[in-house]
Amino acid sequence: MTSSREQPKTTEKSVLLDDGSDFLQMEVDDKDESPTILQHLPPLPPNFPKRSRSLRLFTYTSHKTKKETCHLVNTATRNGKDYFVKDDTPEEKTAENLQLAEILAQLEVTSCEWYRLVEPDIVPATHACYEYKDDAYYFTAVSSKKLPGFTPNRYDPLLEQDLIIEPVENDTDYQRHRLMENLKLLSASWDRTPNDSSWLSLSYAYSYTRNQINWYSSLWDSKPKAIQLKDHVDKLLTQQSKLSRETLNTLLNQIEARQQHISKMDTTPQRQTELEYLKIANETTKKLMASTLNEHVDVKKLEEIDKLVKKLEDEIERKYAKEDKDKDVTVNLLGQSITIKVADIKNGGLLGKLDKNRIINEKAFNKPYPIKVRDLINYRTIKGLAKGTIASYVNAENDYHNRNGAKNGKRVDTDMSEWGFMQQFKKTNFSEWLFSKTPNFNFTERDIRNFPNLQDAVFRYFPTKNSFSQSKIDLSSLHENFYTQHDNEVFQKLAFHPVYVFHKFKSLLKHILTTEAMYRSIAQMNIRNDLNYVDEKDTKREEYDFVLMSAKAINLNDLRIISEKNSNKPILIRHGDQVSLYGFSGQTWKTTELDRKLFEGVKFPEENSTSVLQSREVTKEIRQEVTAKKGHIQTKNLLDEFVKYKAARIQQLKDVLLRMPEFRDFLAENGDYVFKEIQQEFADYKQRCERKVQQGKIHYQPLVDAIDLAAISKEYKKIVRLNIVLSNPMNKNIPETELEKLITDEPAKTAQTVLRHVRHGSEGSRGIFSTTPGTGAKTIPSVNPLSNSLPEKEIAKLNVGKV
Repeated sequence: MTSSREQPKTTEKSVLLDDGSDFLQMEVDDKDESPTILQHLPPLPPNFPKRSRSLRLFTYTSHKTKKETCHLVNTATRNGKDYFVKDDTPEEKTAENLQLAEILAQLEVTSCEWYRLVEPDIVPATHACYEYKDDAYYFTAVSSKKLPGFTPNRYDPLLEQDLIIEPVENDTDYQRHRLMENLKLLSASWDRTPNDSSWLSLSYAYSYTRNQINWYSSLWDSKPKAIQLKDHVDKLLTQQSKLSRETLNTLLNQIEARQQHISKMDTTPQRQTELEYLKIANETTKKLMASTLNEHVDVKKLEEIDKLVKKLEDEIERKYAKEDKDKDVTVNLLGQSITIKVADIKNGGLLGKLDKNRIINEKAFNKPYPIKVRDLINYRTIKGLAKGTIASYVNAENDYHNRNGAKNGKRVDTDMSEWGFMQQFKKTNFSEWLFSKTPNFNFTERDIRNFPNLQDAVFRYFPTKNSFSQSKIDLSSLHENFYTQHDNEVFQKLAFHPVYVFHKFKSLLKHILTTEAMYRSIAQMNIRNDLNYVDEKDTKREEYDFVLMSAKAINLNDLRIISEKNSNKPILIRHGDQVSLYGFSGQTWKTTELDRKLFEGVKFPEENSTSVLQSREVTKEIRQEVTAKKGHIQTKNLLDEFVKYKAARIQQLKDVLLRMPEFRDFLAENGDYVFKEIQQEFADYKQRCERKVQQGKIHYQPLVDAIDLAAISKEYKKIVRLNIVLSNPMNKNIPETELEKLITDEPAKTAQTVLRHVRHGSEGSRGIFSTTPGTGAKTIPSVNPLSNSLPEKEIAKLNVGKV
């Protein structure tokens, strides 16, 4: 693999020379910081990424010289803000290695900004950074602003208690207390140790031996032994934490199995007492399960309460925005007075300072919906995880390890995002070779349905993936990046959590509403438009066209412009009786003289005009001559190929998502509500970009133009109509281009229309229901993903997502 890079000439007038100061000023937000520190440098070349920054603008607060991980990371400040600066200067500073460092820095920053397009709060703002050394500009570093509220999952892991959301009106605290007290009685009833604990006692020896035999036999005997159940219950009693739905379900299965087992045995006073305890434990566990199944949790109401509280927090943050970050201030939030540092306000720590059992008495949709502070915190955790894990999945993040991700979904370090594309430029180290399988980032219905429990996609790290191949051994102690088995188990429990499922589909919908124009406008601010490379996997890499021209003298600047206007195609130039090739290889643009005899049959145009020699017209001898003298011509443009890769990936996601009945059901139940939120989020993002344009950062204008809210709304309505068409099983395998022909020009249906079709099966639904053979009954797919794992009598109790 080779890549392009041209060193700007310091004596050459740059296109940006006239407004070079303005360009530098664009990236200096603090008026007190003078850009004069950069003015003695040579003019920036015209193809410089407009969001790039000079390393000279940062004041370093650490001065590490050796890598502690795969990167050399130092802390720094700029305009009073904290940054991390990651320096990836190669040890061997060859032209190719320096070009690779530049490519990777610019791809990393672009990937991060693609994250921020959809989920702007989960990753930090990043910039590719350059330095001027040895009469040239080099991109070898990436700066990232310190991300508020980020603590790696390694040091603050996700726990089961973070997943529980309980309505205030439920008596869950009493039921939990009742269950715990009952489990203590059950544990005591299963204690087979005699009162005389002397080793000389024959009864003790007999009892001890019997218990050991029962315990070991339980490992292969399916009968629920008392000694085994006691061990499990005692662990629950010592955890002193809330019980998740999965834990309660396991406990209930064990209780019912024990009930059936001893009911078949001879009745004794001891067994009769145990059966009474088991009966109470059974009833209490079921009541708690009904609560933790979120039977009364309304995700949309929780979202409304969350937005209301977030608005109050934002008002407080704006009030103290210019205060010293170490200053203690007293604020009032939801009726509680709290003292907090300004820095903690900025880090989103306001809600965490409140009494966790304090009840938030606010209204959602004009009706009271009281919840505890603790439950709102958990709601934000689960919501953030849905956004963070989905963004990592969609952006093919291959480095989502235990220190790069937080339990609230926030992420850092995106240098292995879009790994399906980026991996061709990054050299594999030993640990990657040892622990990684061949990556697979394709989207499948099964993965999305069971997300975050991936079965088809293969990521190097993922919270639900055992970090060491498929081994069941917990090897997290070998390296801090590895997730523990407990991490895997807790993250896996998100798959059917209603809050998680809701925000999973919302985030997926937002991703497929993005456009290639959005991704391109972001890439154009972060990637040089003249970076070309050879795709070694492209079997047709030698099948390219040439631009033909005639000239008396060769002007490299003119050739460069001509090549750019022709998609960076190489140029064959006839000058006198000579023929030269102008193209990019070996890290430089240059001309190379060729054997003129090979071109006797080629018709060159007149001077001051160009023509194209198409690939099929290029003789084998010409191709061999070019390759022999110049090497492989770099015909792929980095910016173009990266954007095309991203657009194709979003299209693949869309193709899979539109064919999922679960996604159709989600739109039917929540589509218009979540789209209204998504549209507002795009509007807020666009407004931030507009402010940057007003500040003089005109390179944001294409992004402002690309975020067309009317077009986004039109696309959403199209997705809804496509879902109506795809609800007919006969249309499932029809390509989208053909599906669009089935959409009529009737007024755009809303998600409520889809819901009406789902509920009533109207004829206008284009056969949205299939009929069950022999019955004529309509088949209604289940909306609630929880229902797949519940008995029918429990499904009947659920309200969330019911059709």
